[in-house]
Amino acid sequence: MAHAPVPVLVMMMFSFSFQHIAVMAQTETCKSVESTSDRCRSADYITVNGQRVNKGDSNKIIQLAVLQTEVRWFCGSSQERTAWSTPANQLQISYQSDGTIQWDIKKCAPTTTTPAPACESVESTSDKCRSADHITVNGQRVNKGDSNKIIQLAGLQTEERTAWSTPANQLQISYQSDGTIQWDVCAPTPTPAPACESVESTSDKCRSADHITVNGQRVNKGDSNKIIQLAGLQTEVRWFCGSSQERTAWSTPANQLKITYEGDGTIQWNIYKCVQSAGNFVRVGPADLVMICLIAIVANMYF
Repeated sequence: MAHAPVPVLVMMMFSFSFQHIAVMAQTETCKSVESTSDRCRSADYITVNGQRVNKGDSNKIIQLAVLQTEVRWFCGSSQERTAWSTPANQLQISYQSDGTIQWDIKKCAPTTTTPAPACESVESTSDKCRSADHITVNGQRVNKGDSNKIIQLAGLQTEERTAWSTPANQLQISYQSDGTIQWDVCAPTPTPAPACESVESTSDKCRSADHITVNGQRVNKGDSNKIIQLAGLQTEVRWFCGSSQERTAWSTPANQLKITYEGDGTIQWNIYKCVQSAGNFVRVGPADLVMICLIAIVANMYF
């Protein structure tokens, strides 16, 4: 009877380790399906799915709205196309200084810990744009022929030029070959915001333009507290005042910017470090394997 508590300890150890492994199984949901490469020597950045990838960026993640087998992108102003065989919805891009672009193409399944927000359709409307091969909405490009492209808006709003009656924060756009633009306007159920800690504030000037472009997103003069999410923790961001590339740096790694662009050209940067409450990868390391082996040995002795 002196050894009676040991099985209880073993069961507790089993429970901890199996929970650890279960979390890993729930959250690790992306599978690499293909890799390919391209070249873009003539520009210092490329634009993929409306997002900017600077020369020198490594492993930048671009989420695609749906499973697809190709993506249209821009080397400067030249439109290009990259295709692959297996439908995928995530791109991991490295753009090297010699102009080589490395594409790691992945298929990701929705995680059980971070369900997609429910979207309630509130209105539909349509417009025409026959004279161009693409439109630009909220800083993101929609090509003629694109169907059900999703554009997230920064906050609940009603646009001035294409308007709707119920405040909404998501657009689903189809741009047909005859120039018809179909707007499906919906309001997703908000998910809990990540915990964010303000780490620094700084300011710049851009008087010569009516907007700036930060991380591929447009911030208009007069915009207040526009939120820009960064792909990972970083200590600087490259941005554009018109066509002039600029750089803003800070000391503590951060992954969210809150930007106010005042009428006199002053840019106020509030810099945050945000931690998501769910969806992180948990891996079984060597220590876990040792623990599992010890559990097996003890279990064999006492059961």
